[in-house]
Amino acid sequence: MNTRLATTAFLLALGIFSPTVKAATLAEEFQQALNGISRVGNDSPAANPACLKRYQELQKDGVLNIVFGLGYSDGTPNKYVYELAFAELFIRTLTQPRCPVGLNACGFTRSATDSGLFTKTITNTAGRPLKVELRLVSGSLSVDNDWNTSPANLARQTAHCKAAGDTFNKAITDGAEVVVYAGHARDGAGPDFCPPVKTADGHTDYDWYHRNKVGKWRMLNAMQSTANAGKPTQVVGMMACYTRKHFEKNLRAVLPKAALVGTDVGPMLSETYYYATGLIDSVLGMRCQEKMRDALDAYSSHAVMVNVFNPGVVPGTQPR
Repeated sequence: MNTRLATTAFLLALGIFSPTVKAATLAEEFQQALNGISRVGNDSPAANPACLKRYQELQKDGVLNIVFGLGYSDGTPNKYVYELAFAELFIRTLTQPRCPVGLNACGFTRSATDSGLFTKTITNTAGRPLKVELRLVSGSLSVDNDWNTSPANLARQTAHCKAAGDTFNKAITDGAEVVVYAGHARDGAGPDFCPPVKTADGHTDYDWYHRNKVGKWRMLNAMQSTANAGKPTQVVGMMACYTRKHFEKNLRAVLPKAALVGTDVGPMLSETYYYATGLIDSVLGMRCQEKMRDALDAYSSHAVMVNVFNPGVVPGTQPR
């Protein structure tokens, strides 16, 4: 994909003239987030029993599996879809051969036979090698929602996004210890990898999503299957609008011991990507509570930590 085209589409979808946009381009925003994360540094969990216990649980089967789902990030009623622009930047960072000082979500190798799979070896809490497998999933064919949903392309787009949802949920069922989603919450119906259902005036049809919470129940059913098998998901990052309100109660019923990172507000879509990056980078670097909090706050501060290391809620700092 043409990076300039993808980034331009992102900015148009976001509304570049909005006062909440902190940088001129997505690439600049993402770099700002990475710079902030790198300044946080990593931790030694050995000095913190609760932190050490969490990472030992994450690492105990010898492979750390992470699935990162990028939802269909439309700017409805704007026509642009922009998770592909972020995915391109994220993959570029993820596959850097040498990690910049302070960063951990880098140094991965992309599979030659599976373009969504990335692997690397890190050191576990005992100082031994630990394989990491990161699965990246996205659902849009292009940055143009009109093109994706045109009569010529809709069938292919529908098949593609349904396959993305299947891949995301299969990764959970297969035992991903860390599950991260960034995109639209669809007012509690997500994760959603497909174009939005719209009303006659072109806006997202939230009444339809209230009646059809397909993404939510598919994800919860996948998590329930791993819990039943004795290998429950350990960390869930739901980076979308008001995810504690929409998902926390159901997640807690299925995964009572899991860590949750979510939101109490409606962040910009770009911010959901940066929170996801901060969480994944923190898990790889074994950051404990204070430094993970700082990494999540690297760009802005709407992410909320729930029962991550200690019982209770750790809110973000004051928004910029």
